[in-house]
Amino acid sequence: MKQASILAVTSLLPSGLAKALSARQVLQSDKFVLGVASGDATADSVILWTYYEGFYPLKVCVWTEDRKGLWADATRTDGGYVQMEIRGLSPFTRYRYAFSEMGFDGQPVAQSTVGYFKTAPAADSLVSIRFGAVSCVKYKFEPTILEEAAKQDLDFFIHNGDNAYNDGLVTLDEFRGGWSRTLQKKGYLELRRSMGMIATMDDHEISDDFDMERIDAAKYQAGRQSFFEHTPLRRNVAYPDRIWRKLSWGKTLDVFVLDCRTERRPSQNQYISQAQMDWLKSGLRESAAMFKIIMNSVPISEYPMWFLMRHDRWQGYPEQRTEILEFIDSEQIQNLLWVSGDFHFTSYGRVSTSGAGSTQMEVLAGPGAQNPNRLGEPLRAYSQFDWIHFKNSYITVNCDVDTQKMDVVPHLLD
Repeated sequence: MKQASILAVTSLLPSGLAKALSARQVLQSDKFVLGVASGDATADSVILWTYYEGFYPLKVCVWTEDRKGLWADATRTDGGYVQMEIRGLSPFTRYRYAFSEMGFDGQPVAQSTVGYFKTAPAADSLVSIRFGAVSCVKYKFEPTILEEAAKQDLDFFIHNGDNAYNDGLVTLDEFRGGWSRTLQKKGYLELRRSMGMIATMDDHEISDDFDMERIDAAKYQAGRQSFFEHTPLRRNVAYPDRIWRKLSWGKTLDVFVLDCRTERRPSQNQYISQAQMDWLKSGLRESAAMFKIIMNSVPISEYPMWFLMRHDRWQGYPEQRTEILEFIDSEQIQNLLWVSGDFHFTSYGRVSTSGAGSTQMEVLAGPGAQNPNRLGEPLRAYSQFDWIHFKNSYITVNCDVDTQKMDVVPHLLD
């Protein structure tokens, strides 16, 4: 399969086309069935995404409220996916974008829905940032809580894993169908078009609790390819299958995106690779940002009553868990928050009851559309946790540069 095109865009958008698109004078096409999405924004660039079932050539248009913008041809892969980088953008600016079907006369025939994203602040900028986070969105449920999240005035939104439930699927076509049934949900369509995303992967994108030392290689490759096909994600040129990466939002915030699933090697007691561990340590030590977020698909917190399934989280790999927690403590990394998912409830508390990690905090985000996990009820009795909720939800985090504090708020489904 051909890789998605990466296009640098520097041209001024023709005023007539910009006016038509921004005023929505072009008909909306029914061929963009999975909507539009954006991700991994920097101060001057963003990754734009769509899936197109039609036959017209496509252009993507990106513009601001004053109708000044950029345009470029949008090239599809043989699966119908478009994933492209737009460069030359202004820092900390809200943009609109749309993909247009182009007729033989060079004019748009119809267009996708209009999407929105905000670029990151300039590298030397210190401004307050507010973002949202969720995990665990299953196609059997309606993610109505995400419709509410889409209405929030947020700078970006985190997907913390289990973004689609594809358990039991094997072939690439099956995985593509699994993603399609999930992303066509109204809540997902609205959220993905309303703001930029930062995503990682957990297990259900491929198979429940899959083990890298046991999973069928062809199934894994099909599942991994479908994850990249459906996720607006900035690929590492040297290591295109690598998920872990850092996104910086000026001097305010560094977001460290972990891959806590595909580098596990149980026979070697390895939860993440040494390369990823070294990268995380180096990045945390060198970060000049006021706040640090570690995106962590499965919680790192110590759960005193949960002895089951320890193999599927950091607690089952105590050497590496202790290594990173002791590093953060010894380096005195300040204003750090672990943002995790997977457990099907929302909580906020200390990572450990004592010792390494006892002063570090972790928030669990979601589930966005799942059966809430009531097995966490006994944890209410432990002072380690400030709060626990058992409804479909998402969280918002306000990184306030004036108070130098992070305010974490759960948003629950009524």
